[in-house]
Amino acid sequence: MLPCQTQDAACAQQFVRAFGKRAFRAPLTDEQAATYDALFAAQPDFTQGVHMVVRAMLVSPYFLFRQELGEPDPANPDRFRLTPYEVASNLSYLVTGSMPDDELMAAADAGKLATPADLDAQVTRLLADQRSKDALMHFVDGWLGLDRVLATVKDQSVYGQLDDNLRKSMYAETRDLFLDTFAQKGGLADLLTADHTFVDQNLAGFYGIGGSDRVTLDPNQRDRGILAHASLLTAFSTATSSSPVQRGKLIRTRFLCENLPPPPGGLPTALVPPTGQPQTTRQRFEAHEQNEPCASCHKLIDPIGFAFEGYDGIGRHRTQENGMPVDTSGVLRSMSGGADVSLAGLTDLAGALAQDDQVEQCLVRYWSYYAFGSISWPQDGCTQDAIYQDAAAAGFSLESVLRAIVHSPHFTTRVKAS
Repeated sequence: MLPCQTQDAACAQQFVRAFGKRAFRAPLTDEQAATYDALFAAQPDFTQGVHMVVRAMLVSPYFLFRQELGEPDPANPDRFRLTPYEVASNLSYLVTGSMPDDELMAAADAGKLATPADLDAQVTRLLADQRSKDALMHFVDGWLGLDRVLATVKDQSVYGQLDDNLRKSMYAETRDLFLDTFAQKGGLADLLTADHTFVDQNLAGFYGIGGSDRVTLDPNQRDRGILAHASLLTAFSTATSSSPVQRGKLIRTRFLCENLPPPPGGLPTALVPPTGQPQTTRQRFEAHEQNEPCASCHKLIDPIGFAFEGYDGIGRHRTQENGMPVDTSGVLRSMSGGADVSLAGLTDLAGALAQDDQVEQCLVRYWSYYAFGSISWPQDGCTQDAIYQDAAAAGFSLESVLRAIVHSPHFTTRVKAS
């Protein structure tokens, strides 16, 4: 919609500045405005002037990329303060996944994005926007690989029950628990140990539990918490079976942020095919710990994955496999010299993770990477420490982590590369 009705040179200039501010998420500079004014004036009529300016702006780097050039800090020549409009873009894309709305741009115009209180007020407002839920889940997809459940390949001769609708129900369960925990000011520990979940009739039937929507879990039917969600159990397993390796690696890399070396080059990674004698998945995978060079790495992964063995490759609860009892005992071995934790099953694993500061620090690391797009800036360690301390002081709710990111110095300033 045009900002005026006259279709003369004055209206053209108003359009250039109004549309340019929205497209570039900041007011046009005098030089930019003059360039687009000239382009508009060169067209044969007003309508073609509008079309040409819109086309030119939509292929401009200032539209395609978010700029974080900042302005020199007079008090510290090595620091650059992001402009209010750059801060507005950072905030909007982090919380809603989209460009700043009119109210956020008005706050930038008025210089009301300069203090933590200013930013907190906008975070509160933007979290009420429906788009914030999709933005939060975009982070969760990256952190936990949750969206894998929608596409991971499964052998239909083994898991014929898994169709697209069931995959969507699995994803929705984890989405609903995360968003509800966030809205209720819950934290990561609540996600790991929740005694309830959210299921539709499709997933309730799959789980073999009564009710739908918000249901309290019977621990005799299913372990509590996000680790027992069929979404993750399906996403981190093979096409034909459960996978202690994938599930153990999930914990090491996405909950503990521990780096695992790749297998040595040329090393066969396939397990010996099962013999004619029936075996459980655990029995097959225990070979990893009996032979080097596999054992040195797999002793850190597989014993965690064994705690998941109460669930098959699409998250169905089981107590037997191939006619034999399933053994869910395992060990969470420390990689930093701390004490190992013995596990009777998934509930023990979730409880151990819920009490581990390293898990909270790992969440900060993933969310910081999502917010800033890099883990390589020189002060990233200090930034993550500041975020962790801020969130911890607020009880380490999921929302407090998001707010702590917005409070961090790196959200509004940049440091000159050395």
